[in-house]
Amino acid sequence: MRNALALGVFRRILTSAQASTAWSDVGRDLRSGRLVAQPVNWIPVYRTAAQWAALHSPRLGCRSLDVLHVSLAKELNVKEFFTFDERQKSLALVLGLTVKP
Repeated sequence: MRNALALGVFRRILTSAQASTAWSDVGRDLRSGRLVAQPVNWIPVYRTAAQWAALHSPRLGCRSLDVLHVSLAKELNVKEFFTFDERQKSLALVLGLTVKP
């Protein structure tokens, strides 16, 4: 999450102040229980990531961490997937995730 916000600053999608505020909001949401850390069984995440990389990366140009991030989101059954990365967004959409912003 921290790196995604930094990437948003780099791409001039966010200001440094907006990224800092967003990171503070994440910490507040974790402390309040609005966000909850989830345990992860990494074996199926890596397994599906490898399958999706073979299937979709030649066409979409996804990097390994893009595929892993999307695979984790699918494993955790997230409702909304946030990304500033176009290739990651393309993969998430192909796999049926609701993508924001």
